[in-house]
Amino acid sequence: MVSTVTTFLIMPPNDLNENVVSKAVYLEDRLAAEFQGYSFQVVDLRKVRPVEPNGEVIFGDGMSFAVIPLVGATSDGPSGGFYIREQPPKDLVREIAAFCETFDFEKARRQAA
Repeated sequence: MVSTVTTFLIMPPNDLNENVVSKAVYLEDRLAAEFQGYSFQVVDLRKVRPVEPNGEVIFGDGMSFAVIPLVGATSDGPSGGFYIREQPPKDLVREIAAFCETFDFEKARRQAA
């Protein structure tokens, strides 16, 4: 039985990485509330090993949020093993990215203070 993706990595735009990472918990919580049944993890691009010759890490176009579904999973059963989850609908991925684009990071900052 193949299950569908339930976890997504959120890659912020390069210019917003530090701001987004500092408020990651607020974005992750709001995403989980908006898209129930799914979990989210903001990735700090400073901790990702660079593959570009100039040392820059870019996902997607580097100017907007990239949403990466985690398709690989391990089995919790006695036989263990690795399997691939079913890709989520593309509309869902676009909706998650749009939510991230419109998330009010300044409001999250004020709430954190």
